[in-house]
Amino acid sequence: MRAPPQHKLMEAARRWGARVTPLLVEWKHAHILAAVLLVWELVACVAILKRVPYTKIDWDAYMEEVAGPLDRNEWDYSELRGETGPLVYPAGFVYIYGALRLLGAADDVRAAQCVFVGVYVLTQALVMATYIRAAPKRMPAWTLLLLCVSKRMHSLYVLRLFNDCWAMLLLYASVWSFACNRWAIGCGIYSLAVSVKMNIFLFAPGLLFLLIEACGVYGAARHISLCALIQLALGAPFLYTNPVAYLTRAFGGFGDLNQQWSVNWKFVPAACFHSRGFVLALLALHLGALGWLAWRRWPQAGGMTSRRPLEAEHVLTVLLTSNFAGVAFSRSLHFQFYTWYWHAVPFLLWRAPRFPLLLKLATFVLLEYAWSYGLDRATGSSTAVSSCMLQLAHVLLLIAIWSSPQNQAQRMADKVM
Repeated sequence: MRAPPQHKLMEAARRWGARVTPLLVEWKHAHILAAVLLVWELVACVAILKRVPYTKIDWDAYMEEVAGPLDRNEWDYSELRGETGPLVYPAGFVYIYGALRLLGAADDVRAAQCVFVGVYVLTQALVMATYIRAAPKRMPAWTLLLLCVSKRMHSLYVLRLFNDCWAMLLLYASVWSFACNRWAIGCGIYSLAVSVKMNIFLFAPGLLFLLIEACGVYGAARHISLCALIQLALGAPFLYTNPVAYLTRAFGGFGDLNQQWSVNWKFVPAACFHSRGFVLALLALHLGALGWLAWRRWPQAGGMTSRRPLEAEHVLTVLLTSNFAGVAFSRSLHFQFYTWYWHAVPFLLWRAPRFPLLLKLATFVLLEYAWSYGLDRATGSSTAVSSCMLQLAHVLLLIAIWSSPQNQAQRMADKVM
């Protein structure tokens, strides 16, 4: 007897599912899924480039800021400025955007947009490659799909052209190197990332912890010295001309803290936002979070005295939680700062086995609402409601980190106690 048609369809569906499921669940097959997603991302970015008008924000200011060394041989940081104010980024920024200016991007922003499409796709490729190498035990491969759903992220790279995009590209290149236990190469690339924007310092506490674990105190000191030498080499012409101006401008802080553009604390009264007590409270929370992570979540079995290759998942855990501790307690997050931690969200959420799937997906919805959709129509800035939604998402991420399984070393210590 012939099988009924519906049985044939069910059998075909079963076979198709048996072939597709490993691609979505098992990390050993995830490279195929990643390749498909990267092709999709490239197509999506090209479509955005063609269909969505470019919106000028900081591009002209960037081009004016880097014009001094190129057009006037001006290397004094106190003399470098653009339409939005003085130059406040380190030397790496000047070299990257100076190269874009030399390529004619100052007059043809479409050329710069094409370069940023490449930056976006390459960043996605590095993040996916690092995830695949780490193969997190509690995280299915299909979560790579979540890296591609953010409206704001596509906008920041293709339509806004912020320097945060370059900083994070270099950062994830360094994270890939660290995950491969290539510490000297990773530190060199990490220092290049710092030279583009200071937010990369948020990874520094975790990186110091990993360097001591992997290389010992003296080895960590050598790698830190390498980072410092690269900074000196990149900043040499500016340091020679006016060292005080360079150091205070390039490494003096995170720039504008105007509450109007704050995405995370828009609901806080202005007097509180600008108060010294608010700043000190956030700093205390940040330091407290780092201390707790270093005590309860980062150490492995064997402690800090056993030099050995580190597992990629452990490297990601330390670096991404270190960075998020800084993001969660930042005084002011602007829209481009979403690049600082968006790629870490799947990893941070799936480290919490007690979090149900719906709660994890709800966290993504809250983040996207706050960063991409919950905007004031008149000003384009965040609202009190969207800021509350963002803080709720951050609280959920902090709970996910707090509820993630303890490391083996800490579990053994707790048993002894």
